[in-house]
Amino acid sequence: MKIDKNFSLGIRTWLLLLCVLAMLPILLFSAFTVVALESAQQQAAQTALARRAEAAANAVAQRLDTYAASLEALARCDSALQGRLPAVHEHAKRLLPLHRDVLAITLTGADGEQVFSTLEPFGAVLDPVRDTDQVRRFFTGTRPAVSGPFFGSVSRKLVVAVSVPVVAGGKVTASLRMLSATEAWTHALEDLRLPAEWAALIMDDSGTVVARSLAPQTSAGTKVSLSLQQAIRTASAGMVDTVTREGVPVKTAFAKVPGWGWVVAVGVPMSVLRAPLVRSLWMVCGGGGLLLVVGLLVALWLSRLLAAKVSLAARASAALAAGSDALLPATRVRELDAMGASLGAAEKTLGESMARFRAVFEQAAVGISLVTPDGRYLQVNDRYREITGYGTEELAGLRPADITHPGDRGDEEANFERLRAGHLAAHPWEKRFVRKDGSIVWADLATSPVTDAAGNLLYFIGVIQDISQRKELTAALCQAKETAERASRAKSDFMANMSHEIRTPMNGIMGMIHLARLKSPDPALAQYLDLADLSARHLLGIVNDVLDLAKMEAGKVRLLREPFALRREIRAAIEPMQAAAGEKGLALALAVAPDVPDAVTGDAGRLRQVLANVVGNAVKFTGTGHVDIRVELDDDAAGDEAVVRRLRFTVRDTGIGIPADRLDDIFESFEQAHTSAHVLYGGAGLGLPISRRLVEFMGGTIDVASREGEGSTFTFTVWLEMSGPAAAGSEADPA
Repeated sequence: MKIDKNFSLGIRTWLLLLCVLAMLPILLFSAFTVVALESAQQQAAQTALARRAEAAANAVAQRLDTYAASLEALARCDSALQGRLPAVHEHAKRLLPLHRDVLAITLTGADGEQVFSTLEPFGAVLDPVRDTDQVRRFFTGTRPAVSGPFFGSVSRKLVVAVSVPVVAGGKVTASLRMLSATEAWTHALEDLRLPAEWAALIMDDSGTVVARSLAPQTSAGTKVSLSLQQAIRTASAGMVDTVTREGVPVKTAFAKVPGWGWVVAVGVPMSVLRAPLVRSLWMVCGGGGLLLVVGLLVALWLSRLLAAKVSLAARASAALAAGSDALLPATRVRELDAMGASLGAAEKTLGESMARFRAVFEQAAVGISLVTPDGRYLQVNDRYREITGYGTEELAGLRPADITHPGDRGDEEANFERLRAGHLAAHPWEKRFVRKDGSIVWADLATSPVTDAAGNLLYFIGVIQDISQRKELTAALCQAKETAERASRAKSDFMANMSHEIRTPMNGIMGMIHLARLKSPDPALAQYLDLADLSARHLLGIVNDVLDLAKMEAGKVRLLREPFALRREIRAAIEPMQAAAGEKGLALALAVAPDVPDAVTGDAGRLRQVLANVVGNAVKFTGTGHVDIRVELDDDAAGDEAVVRRLRFTVRDTGIGIPADRLDDIFESFEQAHTSAHVLYGGAGLGLPISRRLVEFMGGTIDVASREGEGSTFTFTVWLEMSGPAAAGSEADPA
């Protein structure tokens, strides 16, 4: 087609044609976008679902592996190998607190008869297991296995069992099984924190639901859809379109639990997947139509306004490009007039901008360098030359790696290649420079690529800061920390050794006083011996407190884990204070809540020590009135009897109280509530600091509330394992 060179169109025509032509690619792009969005959305959904399913399967596998490891350790213990089943039963009960979601541990024979269950005392008659097919199938192998859901014969709940073999004589003779309710696995699915519209379930290899995040009470024990059953039989992981029990079409990803027979599935409704696509379609269609209408209207308006003005702007722009004055006459069009003013100031502004850049570059407080794409210095500022010790001429032609410490050169070159390849947009790191005089300087370096509008690499800009002093300070601080730690250990060792050295002769003195009592009937001498014995015991108590404090600071205190009678130990702790309370006319009262079990497991001696310190202080600092001790449960735990519970001890007195400004100090070593307390009441200020540390060792806290002159209330909590039922009634009696 031959076009006349004189052919031309008006600006109105060109603008209308431009709008129409501009909309054509928009329409084409919209069609392409719809297809691309659909494909991308499906791909993204499948990828996210697959990752969620795989992550969930790994989480389930980790929990199953933990259960199996505990059971295998139990199966290989000495008691199990020697056939001491009562001891194995006790070991199994002690495992339960480590697995909060586990209902019971049972030992089952090959015939399905239960030997014992931690839910019942050893020797109790137990019903046979109901999932006999799974039990017989387990005895054909030697690996741990997990069952599908079944109704527990002892727990009376829908449970699943993790089983490990008990091997004797080279063959499986019994199985240890750890039972957990299906609700526990529902909680495990909730811990995945899936989006609100998503759903997840755990099933066995037959497609029976173990747990489901939606409607868990009615889903456990049911079968999944036939399409999902077909999919899990043919693949270990994949994606399938299916329909939920509620009739909702979903896209479902599934993955088998590694090493086990279970399968985890995660699904999202199709409506949720398509929602972004529907919104995008509305936005594309509405935006395209709006752009077309607006473009046509704007083109009509501009064509009438700009026809006579554009040529003037073109001439002014050409003048600026040629280096002459860019003067645009007044057009009464604000934008064009502003363009004229901008064009006139552009040349001046550009010059000033270059001058400012040069000033900032040269006078910056940090070193700045420009490096070519092939890694050679292009330009550096004064601070960079000061840090590295090289001049501009000396750096010309060199690479940053050439003045880098050999130990950092490999990382330097690797980071530079990653920046040049576009794998990093910017990268900060620390490195060592070798100065011209051979000295080493540490620098904090940040390098960024600079590109043009087309994305082509122009050069790299690097900023360095001398951090040698910071490095030296860090090393000095580490050395000081090690020195302080050694001094603390030496102090603790000294206190422990001195306490032992003092306590040994003190025991001898007390023994001699006792023998002197037996030999001499003189009343006056007996009174002197009583005073000497009282002083010796007081000093021995201080020595013991110092020794305890030294052990705690050295980290050598170990708590015992032994069963004891709680109420007996409480009375034993406060019984020595009865005489002192009686001499003062104080009412010493003890109240133990009725729901507090008496049979517990823990460190009875340390509990007595804490209670004796707190109650002893209350009696010591109370002249008249009463001292009340109360013990009660402090948590909401419920379920089996053998659980860990938190107990709260409250000691309230009507004594001298504690000043408000001393409440935070009384738990510090050698601190007392009143400056005159040592003279009036005795003591070294160690009882409460020791009590606080012991309480913290037992997982609790200790607090005090007091008003000077009105008494004090000390409250501390400890965690103990409850190994028996609560007391039949409340206990409130004078101590």
